[in-house]
Amino acid sequence: MQDVYALLQKLRHCVLGTTSETRPHCSLMAFLFNQETDEVYLLARTTSKKYQNIQQIPYVSLLFDTRELMECEDKGRVEAFTVEGESMPVYEEDIPRLKERILAADPRLEKLAQDPECAVLRIKVKKILHAKGVNFSRFIK
Repeated sequence: MQDVYALLQKLRHCVLGTTSETRPHCSLMAFLFNQETDEVYLLARTTSKKYQNIQQIPYVSLLFDTRELMECEDKGRVEAFTVEGESMPVYEEDIPRLKERILAADPRLEKLAQDPECAVLRIKVKKILHAKGVNFSRFIK
């Protein structure tokens, strides 16, 4: 499990999958992973479809993969992690600290973080499916 956590610490992007009552929605997101709490933190505008979906249905899927860490010729060795998660409340007093940590990991998000409509999403990891290529996958949590 430690090797998976080490990879998640190196990655900077994931795909967030949410759903409304009848339709799925995916978004490419920058994120921060907290190994100690098994939580993923994301920024989103409260007016966004993803945020609205999560308010109604808190269960999400996150897809992480190692493509951004690999050279072009290594793409055949991509590893992927599909996470089942649940959105949890973020305490008001934690928001400035979480935004600061997210910005330390990805300063490009500064304009979004300063937007008054910006919210911090806290996703608790419930399950992780680890895949290596097309022939190997296993649940590791």
